[in-house]
Order: sequence, then structure tokens, then C-alpha cells
Amino acid sequence: MEFNSSQPKNDSATCEKKKMNEEISVIAEQTRIIEKLKNKPIRKFKQEIVSIETISGEPLTTKMWVAEEPLSEFSKKEKELFECDICQKKFDKKQKMLLHARFHSKENES
Repeated sequence: MEFNSSQPKNDSATCEKKKMNEEISVIAEQTRIIEKLKNKPIRKFKQEIVSIETISGEPLTTKMWVAEEPLSEFSKKEKELFECDICQKKFDKKQKMLLHARFHSKENES
């Protein structure tokens, strides 16, 4: 049985290429996400002392990170609605609309 010394070198070269391709893919994905988030406002937080009422009536006081503005103001985004072509009923998820459309096809069969 012959031992081929070049085999491990090929495997390591292939492994290095795969690793490099994975690194390039990760960097490309990170760049895409950064570009997507560039225009989004940055939510600001501050540290504040918060007092929480307990069952015993004694307040529990602790420091917490809290947002400067409410979340509802921060994350207003348009939800995509899917509309049935037959009855124009709207759905928040495509799967729900497709399930609804099956009822129309069953009505046509009867």
C-alpha cells in the first residue's frame, strides 16, 4: 500500500478555499445587513433607577437600562397584506391567503 504525501496537502488546500469562501460569504452578508440598517434610526437607552412594587408592599429598587422613547414610536413599519384575487379579502400572511383561496376552488367544484 502506497502512501501519497500530496493527499493531505490537497485536503488542506481545499479546506482553506472553503474557509475563505465562507469568510467572504459572511462578510458579504454582514455588509448587506449594515447597508439595510444604515437608514434606520438608532434607539437610545439610558440607565435609570427603577422602583418596582412587590407583594409585601416593600419597593424593590434597581438600576435598569430603559429606552428614551417608547418602542411603539420607534418601530412603526408597514405590514404587507395579501389580497384574495376572488373576493378581495386581505390577510397578514401569504399562507393564510392561500388557504382561503382553496375554499374558493372548493366552492367552484360543487
